Amino acid sequence: MMKTRWEIVLALLLAAAGPLGAKVSLQQAVELAWAQSPAVERQLLGEEAARIGRSFALRQRFFRLEAGGSYRFSSDAVKVLAQDFPLLPADLSIPEGLVLLSAPRDFYDLKLTLVQPLYTGGAINQAIRMEEIKGLLEAKRTELAKNDLAGQVKASFLTYRFLQAKRDSLSRLLENLSLHFQKIEAFAREQLVRRSDLLETRSKMDEVLLNRVDVSQQIEQERVAFQSFCGLDPEEVDASSLEPVGTVEESLAAFHRSHPLLAAFEEQGRLVEAGRRAAAAGRLPQLAGTYELHYGKPGVNFFKKDWSLYVQAGLTLTVPLLNRSQSDRDLALSEVERRKVASQRLDFVRESEKGLLQAYETKKSLAAKQNLANGLVRDAEEDLKLKESLYRENQISNLDYLAAVANLEKYRSLRAELEIQQCLADVRIQMLIGRRGAEQ
Repeated sequence: MMKTRWEIVLALLLAAAGPLGAKVSLQQAVELAWAQSPAVERQLLGEEAARIGRSFALRQRFFRLEAGGSYRFSSDAVKVLAQDFPLLPADLSIPEGLVLLSAPRDFYDLKLTLVQPLYTGGAINQAIRMEEIKGLLEAKRTELAKNDLAGQVKASFLTYRFLQAKRDSLSRLLENLSLHFQKIEAFAREQLVRRSDLLETRSKMDEVLLNRVDVSQQIEQERVAFQSFCGLDPEEVDASSLEPVGTVEESLAAFHRSHPLLAAFEEQGRLVEAGRRAAAAGRLPQLAGTYELHYGKPGVNFFKKDWSLYVQAGLTLTVPLLNRSQSDRDLALSEVERRKVASQRLDFVRESEKGLLQAYETKKSLAAKQNLANGLVRDAEEDLKLKESLYRENQISNLDYLAAVANLEKYRSLRAELEIQQCLADVRIQMLIGRRGAEQ
């Protein structure tokens, strides 16, 4: 299993590498994460266990072979007396209580038994069906684990991009402040500006540098988190490979059609029904054919005290009469479990539909904020040009100019953040509808 797993990882890495310098898609990174994930591997092992369970359930249809032995001592023995034969001549003198034949008190028996079920009331068929459903259920749980992991990988990648955009914004701000500092430093030598302007600008630069160090640390932490998922550096992933989502109606339809947990609830309901039928089968007669090969002392003729080999064959019919408490209990629990699964499914559908509607409302709100952020950036650019002109004319303070520079980068950073948040909302929607990626 492990060998196969790492062969898959190696194949995906080679496929992801492609031409030298080429970036991989986000979906390829997700598939690498699936191949390396212990959670997905555990689910695949669950599928393998279900396949093994089904193969053993199928064997119940065929005969089973058992070996056994026994020893029995009897305090009394079967005896045949002479007086039990009325046809003996009347003039024959026979002592009273004369024993003609006597069985032994010790009985030894070695046997080989073959039992072939003939009728079980459907219990064996339901056992096989239950194992088949368990396999389908485990497969759906594997899809669910993949869906969750895909969301985590995409969210980590988008968080990395957001932090990068934030650091880039701080770098631009630092560059603008540095240019401004160089200008006013030259003016200060000619005593055209106050020395406090230099101190204010340098203080602002140090503040921005401190923030950039914090953001750089967050970037490295997120890089490590992303690499732990798929073994790739976020820089190796193509940022343009994000998948769009459809309308809210399309997403709701896709959720009801293909979400793995909804399918798992369906399989779980079928499993409960199969268990109910298996419990009902316990109330029906059970018929089996038996074939026994014995080697015992004595044999069938227990008056013969030697070891002998003989065969016994027949049918065994078992009819439950009063011992129905177990099947009644199983039937009652099956009904409770059925209602529980139905309630869980209904609750999951309601919460998922609510989450989808909220996610689309979030997208709508983010789109409106994006338009406002674009306007704020345009206004901040114009304001900076104006403040720069006013500062040269000594009509505003250096702090006012620095605030204008900071505001422009703040709004640019906000615009980039809103773009990433919209992508995160798309990832949230994809997780809610159970879309794992292109392989779906």
